[in-house]
Amino acid sequence: MMTDILHLLLLITQYEKQDFQDVLSIGAGVFALILFSLSLYSWLRRKRFSLLVVALAFFLKKCNSVCTRTK
Repeated sequence: MMTDILHLLLLITQYEKQDFQDVLSIGAGVFALILFSLSLYSWLRRKRFSLLVVALAFFLKKCNSVCTRTK
């Protein structure tokens, strides 16, 4: 596990600044997709409107991440 983290840090330091921003953008998009899925699953189980709003916010973040990456 520690070697994986060190390997990831080594790869990150080898990228240029723009590449590093792309990696962070992809990571943020994936994280937003995971949170969207969890929020939607919670909403399906509890049927609370606030969970649906949270899921929508994470979905919009994912869409924003995809749109900025495709420019």
